[in-house]
Amino acid sequence: MNRFVSVRWFAILTVCSAFAAAPVQAQVVPHKERTAGTVDVSEMESTTTAVQAWTAKGNATHMGKYSQVGSHKVNLSTGEILDGVFTSTAADGSTVSGIFYGTFALNGDGSADYSVTAIWLSGTGRFEGLTGIADVAAHATGVTAGSTFRFVTDGVWNLP
Repeated sequence: MNRFVSVRWFAILTVCSAFAAAPVQAQVVPHKERTAGTVDVSEMESTTTAVQAWTAKGNATHMGKYSQVGSHKVNLSTGEILDGVFTSTAADGSTVSGIFYGTFALNGDGSADYSVTAIWLSGTGRFEGLTGIADVAAHATGVTAGSTFRFVTDGVWNLP
């Protein structure tokens, strides 16, 4: 009987250990944002490349109200958006950071439309381990410092 009890406990511990060691699967959830901001810096880096930096505030599905900072380069010859980086900070101080790339088009009235892909690469606090991807559509009143913009994000987050 003692041998049977020992084997049973060994089996139970083995199964429990396997479950405890099994990786937790990420939960894929829809992610949406609405954001408004200001172009803070818009400077020429070369004859064809400009650098823009911006700040924004918005509301997002899993973040609630948040603030955001970011920057990117634009190729004025091709309409490409390059080297985009951003960090969003939720009200509780948790952050998500990532990269973006895409295109822009200048409109006849001096405004600009942007179409980018955002890729979340990391997070802190309650977003630690987060990744994701989304399409972002933006409209800016202009491209100079002080211009305002709005963007809408539609994608998915992989929550750990």
